[in-house]
Amino acid sequence: RKSCSCFSAETIAVIDMQKVRAGSVAINKVLEKIKKKRDSYQAEITKQEESLRDGEKKLAEQHALLTPEAFKAKRDDFQKQKIEVLRGVQEKRAQLDKIYSAALVELQKSVIEIVAQLSKEKGFDIALPLAQVVYSSPSLDITDQVLEKVNKKLPSIKVDIN
Repeated sequence: RKSCSCFSAETIAVIDMQKVRAGSVAINKVLEKIKKKRDSYQAEITKQEESLRDGEKKLAEQHALLTPEAFKAKRDDFQKQKIEVLRGVQEKRAQLDKIYSAALVELQKSVIEIVAQLSKEKGFDIALPLAQVVYSSPSLDITDQVLEKVNKKLPSIKVDIN
């Protein structure tokens, strides 16, 4: 059998997408905005939880004073309130996750454009994510170059966090 040299080392580049994500100025700004909003939500949720605990305490105190039907009705209303609070928490979390995902898509688009530009400049034909590579020579790594260019090209990402 003849050995096949299908790929030459010069035609391949690797990129550490986790490092690009972590070093992206734009993504870090988005994460900062998300954290502020999450903290704001958490303060709101804490107030709602305190209100629910107070409601639960009052409900327990009224248990002996109410008819079974009246207690059941109040307990059902209380359960509905708890469900609404939980639903609100899930919706807010999903909204923030969606914003982060959209920001990552923007970053990915820029990275692809930059890698395509670098491939023309450096002459590589394929760029692989470092996470998918068992071994590569450090000379194949274009992560720092991509990160530098992505931070110039995409210094911020517009996100709508109300």
